[in-house]
Amino acid sequence: MALRLASIAVYLATAMASCGEDETCQFEMATRFAPVLRLDKTTVDELRCLPGHPEYTYNIRKTGNTDVICESDITKLERGEVPIFYRYEECAEGVVILIYYIWYSHQPACLDINVANIVEQDFGAHKADWERIAVHIRMNQVVKVRFHQHRGSYTKARQNMEFDGNSQHTVIYVGQDSHGSYHNAGGTGNCLYFQDFRRFEDPRLKLEGWHFLIDIKNKSTNLPEWFWGDRQYYDGYPSPGELVHKDQGCNDNSCRGVDKYNYLTGICTGVICGCRRSDWCDDVPFGSTMEEKPCDTSRMDDLQDQAKDFIGSLFDRNSDTASISGTVNFQRFAGALLIGCLQLSLGVVC
Repeated sequence: MALRLASIAVYLATAMASCGEDETCQFEMATRFAPVLRLDKTTVDELRCLPGHPEYTYNIRKTGNTDVICESDITKLERGEVPIFYRYEECAEGVVILIYYIWYSHQPACLDINVANIVEQDFGAHKADWERIAVHIRMNQVVKVRFHQHRGSYTKARQNMEFDGNSQHTVIYVGQDSHGSYHNAGGTGNCLYFQDFRRFEDPRLKLEGWHFLIDIKNKSTNLPEWFWGDRQYYDGYPSPGELVHKDQGCNDNSCRGVDKYNYLTGICTGVICGCRRSDWCDDVPFGSTMEEKPCDTSRMDDLQDQAKDFIGSLFDRNSDTASISGTVNFQRFAGALLIGCLQLSLGVVC
């Protein structure tokens, strides 16, 4: 009898945690679990561009203006005028996935090079961008969150991330340049995968997602023009209404980047690092209820150890062949640096 009652309780809790086609219920869930974005301290001072409203970009582009649009009005965040778009999806075993989308009108460069005003290159800069965060909900609480960066993503379990007070609002630390989402603050401020600055020091520099939410599957017949606007007015990116076809919440991988290992002097670079910090590997669907299953990083660890030994050999003065091996190793090291520079020039690590 006790077992039967427990089963009924689980069934009822699961049923209460999903909405079916009830759009009001979906909106309430999206509000309850919406993230709070914490932005880097230089976002305004150095014009690293704030999240914005896509309508603003759309209206400017429709006039024929092609200038860079970089949002810098912090009062829009404070007044709740910057929307976060969401998509609701139900998976098996009572799991609900909420995907939240944030619009940026511009992504600044992670590296600026200007040589005597002759050679000028901005690495990683481009007009317009959608960023997203996916939240896995079961039994009316956040179980895990998938954090997305450019060309990669990783998933953290509830106990390994931060919440806003006692709420279900996940704290998202936003990269200064790439605007990618991370579970923690930090970064050393360069183009390497996990090193984008994330220094939340100004309490005004945050976007509380629950203040202004818009459903991308909105079925209203009275939607504004910008909602389904032509891509040319979003600098080639999809309008909010087109985002519904962008990814699959339940079946998408828990992380991306595990199969392309590459170490440059022992540093994780580029698109290969998405699974490095994930609590679930890329063979686990994000909608799965499987317990944590990190990737096997032994290969990456071995490569890192080899890289450290390699650099250490450059300074090995205990061998009679130190000068010879040092020369050979230096050439290899220089070659590795050259490869790294080529990666940078191709924008791989931004």
